[in-house]
Amino acid sequence: MNFSIQTKIFPFYEVKLDTSSEEIRRISYFTSFSRQRITKMDSFSIFSMNIWFEMIEAKQRFFAIVQLFMKQKPTIICLQECTPAFILFLHELFQNPKNSEEKGIGEFLIENYKFGCNLTKPHDVIMDYGVFFIIEKSVNLDQWLLYPLPNTTRFCGMLKFYFESQQVVQQIAIANVQFSTNSPQTNIQLTHLMQKLLSAYSHAFIVADFQDELHEWNANYRDAWMDLYGTRPIGFTMDTDNNGMLYRWLNNKEKMSRSDRILFKSSIVDEKLQKTWQCFHMEIVGTKRLDLHGSLFPSLHFGVYGCFVFEN
Repeated sequence: MNFSIQTKIFPFYEVKLDTSSEEIRRISYFTSFSRQRITKMDSFSIFSMNIWFEMIEAKQRFFAIVQLFMKQKPTIICLQECTPAFILFLHELFQNPKNSEEKGIGEFLIENYKFGCNLTKPHDVIMDYGVFFIIEKSVNLDQWLLYPLPNTTRFCGMLKFYFESQQVVQQIAIANVQFSTNSPQTNIQLTHLMQKLLSAYSHAFIVADFQDELHEWNANYRDAWMDLYGTRPIGFTMDTDNNGMLYRWLNNKEKMSRSDRILFKSSIVDEKLQKTWQCFHMEIVGTKRLDLHGSLFPSLHFGVYGCFVFEN
């Protein structure tokens, strides 16, 4: 299937912990290998969640989502259906915390993370809704890229960085993707695009809301949840039995699916270092209701949190 691949390269942004101005500082991006841009790591974690573009009880839901960040402390946060309103909420959280809890979360994010756009200009990377990255400051990025999705105004995102383990340097790529709910043809194109973009990498992760459509994924990719647990526990992220908000949104229809997943591939690159990435922990997050009646949750989707270790 032939279609052109266009690329936009973006810098990450870091919020200064300066209560007088809270200025946004641009972090330079790097497009070539540099010893200074290597991250020493033997483990990392990924948090993924479709946070839902609707504005229903938005501030309460947004606050619950950032509380999950603080609880899990992931290395890399991948969001789908992220809206400009959510990004502006982050900025407001830093600028004008209304209580000590908000202030604590804002300071935690400022001290530990950098963001996939200038928080005052979310439309640089998101028009209506799309994918968004938040990255721990300890990760030295090589590139942060956006690729337009076929036949849409949205993008898939990809991070690339070098990591070092036992003095051996390798590269890793992480793609953040939102599949279409109503265009199987777009999803097939997107699958081909992702596999083409990631084919050059020995270590690659696909973090996505797949909408239950796993089209022709290369057999080298492993499903992190299935790798670790098999089918028990099942790991539904769309779960009308336990998410009353989803049940009502679907007009009281049932839906039980693993729409949200982390796929990965990892192969030995250096014969002296017989190591690959392995998943050692997975859990479903965002399952706590936000009201007494079980009608409000952080999102229609539960999120997934996975931990990975580089080992024999």
